[in-house]
Amino acid sequence: PQVFADPHVLARDSVVEMQHPSLGPVRCLASPMRLSSSPVCQDGRPPMLGEHTYEVLRDLLELSDERIENLRTRSLIQ
Repeated sequence: PQVFADPHVLARDSVVEMQHPSLGPVRCLASPMRLSSSPVCQDGRPPMLGEHTYEVLRDLLELSDERIENLRTRSLIQ
């Protein structure tokens, strides 16, 4: 609550409301970047726990589907 009431946060219009899939509307902090020619798009909500796990492991860490499934089977990832 202190962050969302901070005078600097309010003066910079740094609070945005986003739709959360299970909580409904939630207040979040906006990007601190302010670009006059290229405004920052604020349309991405915070991800659910584990929502991007598969993509990160596959695309960034280059793990195989078999290895990822093994991690999931062992309850090491969601």
